Amino acid sequence: MKTVRWLVLPAVVLATLCALSTPEVKAAPGTGTLFGTDAFNGNLITINPATGSASVVGPLGVGQIPSLAVNPLTGTIYAGGGAGLPNIFTVNPATGDATLVGDTGLGIAAVEGLDFNAAGVLYASVNIAGGAGTGADHLAIINKTTGAATVVGSFGSCTGVTIPSTGEGSCTIEGMAGIAFDAAGNLWGSHRVAAAGSTGLYRINVATGAATFVAPFLDGSGGSPSGGVVSLQFACSGTLYGGTAFTVEATDGGDLITINPFTGAFSTIGKAVQDASLGALAFQTACPIPAIPTVSGTATILLALLFATSLAWMISRRRVV
Repeated sequence: MKTVRWLVLPAVVLATLCALSTPEVKAAPGTGTLFGTDAFNGNLITINPATGSASVVGPLGVGQIPSLAVNPLTGTIYAGGGAGLPNIFTVNPATGDATLVGDTGLGIAAVEGLDFNAAGVLYASVNIAGGAGTGADHLAIINKTTGAATVVGSFGSCTGVTIPSTGEGSCTIEGMAGIAFDAAGNLWGSHRVAAAGSTGLYRINVATGAATFVAPFLDGSGGSPSGGVVSLQFACSGTLYGGTAFTVEATDGGDLITINPFTGAFSTIGKAVQDASLGALAFQTACPIPAIPTVSGTATILLALLFATSLAWMISRRRVV
């Protein structure tokens, strides 16, 4: 009898032990309370995902906050500053109070979008090219302890950009306002109106920052949000939510919408904020852990004994043969 045949049973038992001890992984999307900000009004709000209606939790107290994200491993809410002050904060979900974590070190810049991946790494879409209001043009990783940003790369191609930013330079893609990870670990971005590049939905390479256009945002009648989509967030169900930007000439700013990530088609749920952009979206709670087989300590010991016994038996059989 060949050695490989003698080791089949022990290998099966060992593989079972490994499979049953697989560590739990939380998905990047979320569930529970849907938080947001009313952009330049500077308030933390909660939003009803079914109706779009919102309630003010309280003022953040730190000026414009265009981005929010919840750490799926700890539940801590992070926020990013705009208007040339790219600071990182943590947010009290009960009061809205923001506490400074630190400066990103990006200079005259803005943190327009934030989201965590499933491993708890905080990504940001940041505006470092051009002056204030030109829109996010680079992908960065944020240190959750210090707030410092490490730039991954630009969404398009850039010239004349310096880090820390002095407000100089330009890029072929600017205005990537919202970013969101789906359950598979893909990073999506929303490009707003009146910025360099095509307005619509993008896929972003987390290793390089390069953004690829997917589709424009269009409703059933072929219309687009007047100011574009400035925030994104996936739910555990796979639904992609978005928030629209405020423009003086239109009434569709501050709406909560759902977006088809394959086609860019969107449907309006309802008005979240009046006369302001729905600047950020973030679910407070991580997705439930998928049910996987687990074993108790006693069962693990029994399986280990089975493994040892089967291995000993196979060795004795080999000696007999």
